[in-house]
Amino acid sequence: FKRKGFLAVSVIGTVAAAAAVGGLVLREKKPSTSDEGSAVVSEAPWSGEVSAVLRASADKSGGLEVCSASGACAPADKGAAVEKGSVLKTDARTRAYIKLADGSELALDRATKIALSPKDARKARVEQGTIVANVTSAKDISAARFWTPQGDVEVLGTKLAITAAEDRASVEVARGTVRVRD
Repeated sequence: FKRKGFLAVSVIGTVAAAAAVGGLVLREKKPSTSDEGSAVVSEAPWSGEVSAVLRASADKSGGLEVCSASGACAPADKGAAVEKGSVLKTDARTRAYIKLADGSELALDRATKIALSPKDARKARVEQGTIVANVTSAKDISAARFWTPQGDVEVLGTKLAITAAEDRASVEVARGTVRVRD
């Protein structure tokens, strides 16, 4: 009985945390459009910029590191570039929000690490922590894919939360559909 209660509290806590992270910045948005009215979505590896860094302490500096594909890491704040192949890391007191070039948005919860693919379009690896992703969809575009230590999640035009740890992963879908494989 105690184990079931702990599991229920754990699941409820995870759902609440994902909702809080996603609700802060990510909103329903349609892809930007060009003059012809078609969606402007890139088939390139994800890149973009930091749209916000929120730190839960009196010290408002630091908390988000952006590491280049070569491994060089530097603190990042609002407006910092996120290049293809970047690794993004938040500390235990920081949440970060990333606007990707294809219109997708990522919210990284505290103590999260995600690596954007340097070569493959719309692909990333959630190594630890929780992200909420609002993935842009468009006609004739490949599905986005997130890998975790336990498997991968394929998405197209979906809002979802992914939590990854060394021994487990969870996926919560707020809108759309996903395909999960282990």
